[in-house]
Amino acid sequence: MNAHSLAQQGLDRRTLLGGGLAVGGAAAAAMLAGARGADAAALPAGPLVVVSTLNSQAIQAAINALPTSGGTVQLVDGTYNVTSSIVLRTTCALVGASRAGTILRLAPAVNANVIKNLDVVNGNPNIVVRSLTIDGNRAGQKAGTAAHGIEFHRCANLVIDDLEVHDCVTNGITLSGDGVITRVGRLSNVYAHDNGYNGLNSYWAMREMLYTGLICDRNGNDGIGLGHSEAVVSGVQCNRNGRDGFRVDSVFSTELTGITANLNGRNGIALVALIDSVGASWNAHNNGQKTAASDVFFDDHVISYGMSDHCVVSAVSCGPVHVSTWGTPYPQTPTETYGMSFASGIVGNIAVLGVYNSGGKLGRYLLPPVTAGSKLLITEHEFGQPDFRLVRGNFEIPGGNLAHGAGGNVGFYGTTPIAKPTVSGTTGGQPALKSLLAALAKLGLITNSTT
Repeated sequence: MNAHSLAQQGLDRRTLLGGGLAVGGAAAAAMLAGARGADAAALPAGPLVVVSTLNSQAIQAAINALPTSGGTVQLVDGTYNVTSSIVLRTTCALVGASRAGTILRLAPAVNANVIKNLDVVNGNPNIVVRSLTIDGNRAGQKAGTAAHGIEFHRCANLVIDDLEVHDCVTNGITLSGDGVITRVGRLSNVYAHDNGYNGLNSYWAMREMLYTGLICDRNGNDGIGLGHSEAVVSGVQCNRNGRDGFRVDSVFSTELTGITANLNGRNGIALVALIDSVGASWNAHNNGQKTAASDVFFDDHVISYGMSDHCVVSAVSCGPVHVSTWGTPYPQTPTETYGMSFASGIVGNIAVLGVYNSGGKLGRYLLPPVTAGSKLLITEHEFGQPDFRLVRGNFEIPGGNLAHGAGGNVGFYGTTPIAKPTVSGTTGGQPALKSLLAALAKLGLITNSTT
């Protein structure tokens, strides 16, 4: 169709035909604005193709109708029959009308990904997928088939937002740099559940990624698996997965905040070779539903990055919880589990500050001997115990002062803390004893009432 025939129909280059639905003029502009929503910068500046025929052939035809410079394919609400993978190319956006209403459902016996990128060798940058649901129809596919909801390779500047993906044979979402550094991407407001393997699996050089507002529940293996990458992760929930809730493997310069992982089959939060990273606000309870494990587990990677090292984590709550919801007890852990554990003999320089650990059936901590050159510092608060407890590590205030408020108790080397003692009686004229008592009183450790 040339520019003259487009003009005759009242259409311009920003408005194309897709699946039998024609949109022109102000209507096209309004639909494009709706597709972009509040995050207009995430969508390409090219034309809009609207699809109303509910099958993957119509979607692919719309994608192919976009110019090489890219554009947006807008799907109307409805359930689309996907009989072959939908292939996205560079600078292409696939946007549904709503997450609840726009559904891509894999047809029986397709045994393939629902969405993938065109060039898996060189990658396709600037892809956007938004506001739709992917139904992998696992029951209708061959078991063991590599059939993901989304599989993208080497796709830089990637945006996946406002998505639900469920019942895929393998992973809900798979992202890989395949060993080639692939920079910048954002996954937000994604609900991945009931997939055969992981809810989300991002690995092998996916760098400078942001994961926020993710819920990954009831997946067959891990809720979220991140490997050989760097990222910011904020506000994720990984519950009732078959293996680990949230797992990182050989990652560095990563920030992990607001992680909740409960009732998973193995570990709640598994940290394998976590390097030069920080974490805060972790909740992990009643994990080990299928095998003996820990709510929070620091491990090493003998082949890749080695031991977890140079990490600081604060505000961690772990161990079993015992509550009832409308009379139904919270599921307890059938296997023996630690609140927090470390790989035996493999510990780098790690500080875990401000832990509340109610302990598993085996105990609160599994603490290995610290290898030469390593430091492990753990401080905790537990109800019924002292306000501050040094579980492992040394306490030092270089050039500072240590003050203890009135009315508290102090204990050393595992003794029961007591109030400040008073020493009375006579020194018997012993200069050394008098000097010792005076020094202890000056330090504030005793009240010297001797004569």
